[in-house]
Amino acid sequence: MGLATRSSAPRTVVAWISLLAVITSCGGGKQEREEVLTASLTVARQFGDSLSWAFPYVSRVVGSQLVVSDRSAASYFTVVDLESGRLTTFGRTGAGPEEYKEVTALLPAEPDQRAVWAFDQANRRFSLLALDDSAPGRILEQFPYNPPEFVFYPVFVGDRVVGGGPLLNAVLIVTDRAGALISRTVVDPPFTQAQLGNPSIVRMANSARLAFRPGAGDVALAYGFASRVDLFTPDAAHRKTILPSARPVRLSYDVDASGVAHSNPDNEKAYQAAYGTPRFIYAVFCGCTRQEYTDGLKPKVVQVWTWDGRLVATLTLDRPIVSLSVSDDDTRLFGLAWNPEPAVLEWMLPNDLAGRGRD
Repeated sequence: MGLATRSSAPRTVVAWISLLAVITSCGGGKQEREEVLTASLTVARQFGDSLSWAFPYVSRVVGSQLVVSDRSAASYFTVVDLESGRLTTFGRTGAGPEEYKEVTALLPAEPDQRAVWAFDQANRRFSLLALDDSAPGRILEQFPYNPPEFVFYPVFVGDRVVGGGPLLNAVLIVTDRAGALISRTVVDPPFTQAQLGNPSIVRMANSARLAFRPGAGDVALAYGFASRVDLFTPDAAHRKTILPSARPVRLSYDVDASGVAHSNPDNEKAYQAAYGTPRFIYAVFCGCTRQEYTDGLKPKVVQVWTWDGRLVATLTLDRPIVSLSVSDDDTRLFGLAWNPEPAVLEWMLPNDLAGRGRD
C-alpha cells in the first residue's frame, strides 16, 4: 500500500490567446477564430513513489478512484483512492483467468461506479473488474473478444464494440461483442501505401489514439504521426476532420537486410494519448522527434477540444506523460509518466475550463 504526496506549491498560470483553427468537415472547409485558454500546470499530487510503479500504461477515473494498469508490475492493477491517496493492488501477469498480459483499454461500467471493464489485447478478452477490495472476487464477468483485425482501443457502444488500432484499410471497425465484423469506417488516411510503400510502416504511420464520450458514444481519433484529429458519431460514421497544423510531419524509414522496416529516430511524433469526458477530448501532443520522446523530454502539451471540434485550451505540464485520464467534471487531470522514473501524477485543471464546453 502507498500514499499520495502533495506538491508544496501547485500552481496554474493562465492566459487567453486568439487562435485561427482550420477545421475541415465532410461538407467542405471553413475557418473559425476561437479564444483559446493557455495554461501552465504544476504537479499537485504524486501517488506512491517510483517503487510503487513499473510500467503504468493506461488509467481511468471511476468515481472517487483512479484505476491504473501497470504492465510490468508484480500486481497488474492499482486502484488509487483519490480522497485518501491509498493504493490497493490486485491481479497477476499471465494468461490465466485472473491474469493479464497487455491491457490497452479501461472502460467505464456505466452506471456502476464500483467496477471497470479491462480489455486485454494479448489475451483477447474483456474482464469486468470489481474495484471494492472487500468483494469476494475481482472478476464479475469475462468473455473472449476476437476481432478480425488487430484492435488496441475498443469501446462499448450499446451492444456493439467500436475499435481502433493499427488498421490497414480502415480507421475504425465495428463488431459485435464476440468480435464478428459488422462494418468498417474508411476515411482518407494521413499516409497512403503509395506514399510510404511498406504496409507495416503504413499501419504504424496511420495508428491513432482513441477517445470516446462517456454516456453518448461519440468517438475521436488523434493520430500518432499526423497533426490531425477525426471525429465520429456513435455508429462510427465520420463527421469531421480537424487539422491543427498544415505543416506535414517528418516521416521516413529504413529496411534492413532481412526486409524488416524500421522507423527512423528523427521521425516526428504527433499525438501520444487521448481521453474523453462528457464535455471534452483531451489529446497529449508531442510535436517532437521519436528520439526526444524516448529520452523523456516530451510530451508535455495537452490540447483540449469540444466534441464539435473547437479547440478551447492548450495546457503545458511540468512533467512529460505518456498517457492520461481526466475526471468527468473536468477539474483534475491524471498523467502516467515513464521518465525520469515511473510515476502517477495529478494536476488541477483551470477553474474556467469546464465552462468552455457549454454551447
